[in-house]
Amino acid sequence: MTRAIYAKQKRAPSVTELRIFEGRSHWTCIDPGWETVADFALEWALDHARDVVQPRRAAA
Repeated sequence: MTRAIYAKQKRAPSVTELRIFEGRSHWTCIDPGWETVADFALEWALDHARDVVQPRRAAA
């Protein structure tokens, strides 16, 4: 099912990748070694983030 959803999603203009963490359950955040998945997700998000323009603050 995950691969089928990925096949549809990768047609979108957004960056889409699939990473399978073998041997892990659906309960990633409570499985031992969850940090590995979290580190991968954070690194991926940072690598694919767009530059964000910070709103200007009013002069004090």
